[in-house]
Amino acid sequence: MKITEIKKRTKNPTFDQLPQSYEALCMLHLPRPIHDRYDYKDTVMMADQFAGFEEKMNEDQHDYFDLLSGLIADYEAIESPKRTRQERLQHLLSESGISASKLAGILGLERSVGVRIVNGSRNLTLEHVCKLSKYFELDIGFFA
Repeated sequence: MKITEIKKRTKNPTFDQLPQSYEALCMLHLPRPIHDRYDYKDTVMMADQFAGFEEKMNEDQHDYFDLLSGLIADYEAIESPKRTRQERLQHLLSESGISASKLAGILGLERSVGVRIVNGSRNLTLEHVCKLSKYFELDIGFFA
């Protein structure tokens, strides 16, 4: 299938519709340093098509995905303001659709404690951080 056909058929191709070769992937979205939020959005949209399919990717697709991921990380390191631990937690919960009540359940706490953690009036303990790291499969440093 030609790249132009993929673009015409769908805005965001599924993994199965993505080209197999590095060259063809570059014709679909040429990886370049990200200079603004529009480049960022386009690059993230392309990388998202690969997310979760690491086991199915061939070598060219892995290389391409790794390059996109690196470009995204480089841009985020420069452009994204450093978030506080509280902001990172709130963003993580929001993106995951997890309420304060569910957070309390994950941590083995009463609901009211989950609410206080979310609103910042109660800090996370090391035990909480370990449980959240395991639950979200994140490095403990995310909560540092």
